[in-house]
Amino acid sequence: MNSTRVTGIVLAAGLSQRMGQPKQLLKLGSQTLLSQVMLNAIRSKLDQVIVVVSPQIEQQATQILESLDKKVLIVVNTDPVRGISSSIKLGLEEVSEGARGVMVLLGDQPLVSTEIIDKLIDTFDLHPKKIIVPTYNGKDGNPVIFPAESIGDLRTISGDKGAKNIIYNHLDLVIKVEVGDLGSMEDIDTPEDYKNILARFMER
Repeated sequence: MNSTRVTGIVLAAGLSQRMGQPKQLLKLGSQTLLSQVMLNAIRSKLDQVIVVVSPQIEQQATQILESLDKKVLIVVNTDPVRGISSSIKLGLEEVSEGARGVMVLLGDQPLVSTEIIDKLIDTFDLHPKKIIVPTYNGKDGNPVIFPAESIGDLRTISGDKGAKNIIYNHLDLVIKVEVGDLGSMEDIDTPEDYKNILARFMER
């Protein structure tokens, strides 16, 4: 068990309106976008992995889960139009008692590697009261770890801005970790985004 228990909440309930099809199910080699993100999380030091999906992909997500580690829990956001904040709140309801931190991961960032996740957790182990933010060549990105003390704030967020305001309102608590080329902060919203990420993924 990790010295500091961190739960991962993967936000994968987006409606993929700009993509024209569920982007979570796009192929990446032998995996899908969603299964690759889940694998990166499962192979990490995360104590628990919660994946929030829309009803649109619930069946496929369950099928993916059947082939993966049992430490993944699927949660369905029945009203994803309420935005990312609604998915974060649903995920928080399932966080195990005793978790000292929550990592919020985006379900459309398959290049966020296990190494990045572990590097952030290792930093959080040293600073368990801080907000841990990765930077990619100096630019802030995801995933972010929030300490247990911030969970109350996370429960108050609304709309589609996620938890950015919590970070901005508590800059004194933020520790930034440069992860360089270990991964990518790019997400996938359009067919062109997918084409670019697929090329980079296959290079690896």
